[in-house]
Amino acid sequence: MKHLAFLATLCVASIGFAQEITPITSFETASYLGEGSWLDDGGQSGIYASYTTFQSSGWTAIHYRDQKLYFTENVLSIDGNGFFTAIITDKTNQAHPTTYAGRGNCGSTLCLLVVEIANGMLYKTMTFDVNANTLHIFGGIYFNDGTPNVSWQESLALTPGHAAFANALKPTTSFTPNNYAGNGAWLVDDGTAGIYKSFVNVQNSGWTIAKFSNDNFNIYDHKLFIDQYGFYTVELIDASDLLNPTSYFGVGSCGQSECQMAVQISNGMVVKYIKFDQAASTMFFFGATYFNDGTPSVQWEGSSLLVP
Repeated sequence: MKHLAFLATLCVASIGFAQEITPITSFETASYLGEGSWLDDGGQSGIYASYTTFQSSGWTAIHYRDQKLYFTENVLSIDGNGFFTAIITDKTNQAHPTTYAGRGNCGSTLCLLVVEIANGMLYKTMTFDVNANTLHIFGGIYFNDGTPNVSWQESLALTPGHAAFANALKPTTSFTPNNYAGNGAWLVDDGTAGIYKSFVNVQNSGWTIAKFSNDNFNIYDHKLFIDQYGFYTVELIDASDLLNPTSYFGVGSCGQSECQMAVQISNGMVVKYIKFDQAASTMFFFGATYFNDGTPSVQWEGSSLLVP
């Protein structure tokens, strides 16, 4: 009955923000200065200084934390649809730099980066606000060897003349049950594009989203098991075939009013970023599925408005 109610709502909903993805395919040369805050699932936390410089094909980040400088270089190869591969080099130890391979995508104003490391996974979302000249970064590393998981958020402002300051990271550990309806856009890495309607039912520990696009109706349940520090495991259930739902499992973390996750599927990976804006009564979604079997990757972004 719940899924039938979703379909009925989609048929009548006109609330939302129809859009088209205009992907970022290169960056303007610029520098951002600000602060970041971090939190691990052992309860440790702190504040650090952050300076990020962009070139056309990537960025270099410098962090000052615990009286030590940390240098990371990110070089991207971005295609015309915003999808990229990345080479990330940790140059903190100049004599012995460490290099990792990653992948991701850029939408109209955000970029997602996922890096599989030897003992876990790093995921990061960058949000550009060209009107305010600011950059917001939310990231996390989920370890698989007992190392404490860590998440961080950064508030940065375009320099010269500006700077931003971070507050302590206060993670979201549960959600307020509500319903949202809206629209979004999708873009495939072969240039195919379209729009969709969506309805979101938010529960205390997750949400269910129903999408309708090009005569296709899809339902995805997200069941999150969140600890007191905002880290979680997630069961993503594709219930589009009501008789044969399929479950996938992943990890993620929540910051203050934002969450992100990475979920392994049979032929690739799903990554998602979700932003709750209580003042505007909206939810914003940004995500992608990266395939490893030759299927073109796909990204999407959309906004939904609280249903009265």
